[in-house]
Amino acid sequence: MSTVPFNPRQVKLRRCAIFSPTLQFRAVPGSQRDVARHGIDVSLNVVSIDIYESIFQNTIAGQVQLRETHGFPEYLPLVGTEFLYIEFVVPYKGQEMSFNRIFRIRSISDQTFPKNEERIYTLNLVTPEFFNSLSKRVLKKYHRISCTDAVIDVMQNHLFVETALMPPSHFEQTQGTVSCVIPNYTPLQAINFFAIQSLTKKTPHESNFLFYETLKGFWFNSVRQLVSSDDIVATYTVNSSQLTHSKQIEEEKAFNHIIGLHQEQAFDVMQDIQSGMLRSKMLHLDILARKWQEDDSRYTETFARTTHLDKYPVYPNNFDQSIGRNVKLFVLPTNASLANSSYAASNGEDITPIRLHESIVLRNRQLQEIKHLKTYLDVPGQPNLRAGSVINVNYPSSRAIQNLSDSLQKTAPQLPTPFYSGRHLVTSVRHRLTQVSLGVMEYRMHVEAARDSLGAPLIDYKENEKDTD
Repeated sequence: MSTVPFNPRQVKLRRCAIFSPTLQFRAVPGSQRDVARHGIDVSLNVVSIDIYESIFQNTIAGQVQLRETHGFPEYLPLVGTEFLYIEFVVPYKGQEMSFNRIFRIRSISDQTFPKNEERIYTLNLVTPEFFNSLSKRVLKKYHRISCTDAVIDVMQNHLFVETALMPPSHFEQTQGTVSCVIPNYTPLQAINFFAIQSLTKKTPHESNFLFYETLKGFWFNSVRQLVSSDDIVATYTVNSSQLTHSKQIEEEKAFNHIIGLHQEQAFDVMQDIQSGMLRSKMLHLDILARKWQEDDSRYTETFARTTHLDKYPVYPNNFDQSIGRNVKLFVLPTNASLANSSYAASNGEDITPIRLHESIVLRNRQLQEIKHLKTYLDVPGQPNLRAGSVINVNYPSSRAIQNLSDSLQKTAPQLPTPFYSGRHLVTSVRHRLTQVSLGVMEYRMHVEAARDSLGAPLIDYKENEKDTD
């Protein structure tokens, strides 16, 4: 069986170059034309590259640590108008997959001088889209437009996102239309506003849209679509014999091995109470009609109405009855009576009904659910694993979990635990590339994977029949 380097997971840093509209004027005579075309190549000076992506963050961010003797911060000099182009190649199952991205240099930090002319410092990076968002405002009226189309409009006309970074397959279509005026928001604020207003097509009450960026581009998807994906990118098995620092390993196992693992939490019942995940009440107000409606919502009652990674809730049935319905209160206005009134129709008024009450409680609950069972994995970098991916994480079982007697001499089979094991949603990925030799980088991923449900049922609590609306 062939083996490949596993730790470090070797990749090629093809290019890392600094660009600026005025960089050629700061270069030495004779090299200005070449600098204007190709920038200043700093690939040989890179110590490490760190790129972070998350489904809860609109854009990716990064850091690059340099070790050099030219004194670029003062020689060029670096003043915050520069861009950094990064391209690296990942060998994957007999192929080479290339990733490249342009970042804006935000700042320089942690500069030290180990010896003589040598200096080490960190370039802090943001995407050009994030910079553009801070530098611009959106003041525009949208009429009868889908939220997906509105998001694309902001991306194209205000953030100036490249077409290659926003393929149609990354954008989920929304139900209905909205009419609104964006009141001087930044472009990213405007996009997040439309994300809040978005309703999923098949199940409008499961409307929890996220706008985020990965190394594969921008995404606009609902949590429902993410967790219902059948594409399992990788399967990781938690087993001490597979937590390895070996330099060589079989190729087909290289990408699915765990270098390190840590579970931060399985649940936080206090946070779940305060956030309204377990129980909450919504007052739905129609001010013009002088009507209101009260809805009591319980986690274990609504669990089956939303899409999850597995079958069973993370709290026992009826446990949420121990939480008062008024602990978390949502108050929402509506214009349902005005939108449907004959008076408005007779005057030709076109009123878009506000339907946020259909989804806000479940939206809040779903965001809390995916924070349960957080697992942090240190794994070899692989090109298909991104924030928003679904992976399998299998935790080891035990004799007690399998209801086996400790007196048995035969070793119990290594079965995954039925509760924690199974599908996990990757909520964030930190890509960590560290130089190990000239032109060769170690590529590892620090992955945060979350699980919003269990693979086996918990013991029910007795229902409180007196707890009624």
